[in-house]
Amino acid sequence: MILKIISVSGKAVCLEYDNTKKNKSVPGKAIRLEDDYTVNSTYVNSESEGVEKSLIVIDKKLDIMNRYIIAMKNAIENISVDIQTSVKTNICANSKIRLPIRSDQDLLTLEELSKSQQGQIGLRERFSIESSESMYGFFRSIVQLLFANTVRYTWTGKSAYNAQYGTASGNASELHIVDVLIDVAQTKYHVDRSRSKTEFMRALHNFNESVASRRKRKNNDNT
Repeated sequence: MILKIISVSGKAVCLEYDNTKKNKSVPGKAIRLEDDYTVNSTYVNSESEGVEKSLIVIDKKLDIMNRYIIAMKNAIENISVDIQTSVKTNICANSKIRLPIRSDQDLLTLEELSKSQQGQIGLRERFSIESSESMYGFFRSIVQLLFANTVRYTWTGKSAYNAQYGTASGNASELHIVDVLIDVAQTKYHVDRSRSKTEFMRALHNFNESVASRRKRKNNDNT
């Protein structure tokens, strides 16, 4: 009589035993091997080879699936990066203006765009995704994007007393863009408008001072 049991190694084996023995197996449990039992090695080898081949096939299929999942993951990540870049760069769907502003004309075009409902929505969305732990850092980042390539803007259109940056040419307080920016920061950082405006003015002043300092160092290096 041939019996199948599961050994400690987890592989199926077959045993032959003498029918004259009184020892009987219990269904669902492994039986104890005794001296008069003999292993049918041919059956064992055949079963082992079959299991090994099956495992090889499964392993190959899992490898293919794993490569496919990795490829899909990379594709999704690339799409996500493209979407985030597009959203962060464009002001709105119908605008050709991108940040950073490249010229005074670009700034004037954006100013006109910000006065329309669609342009204002796009501008608010773009400003909102600029990340910074502090409101001041948020303003410094946006100020850099808006005014790095334009004439010098100050809050009043005039230079501050003893300012390093010299004569100002633009009045930032009259720009609708700035009004939208201050409003976005007020919501984003949960402060009142007065606090938001003060931080913008500080960020703009320090930006102008920083630009003047860099230019001064550059001029000194060239002399």
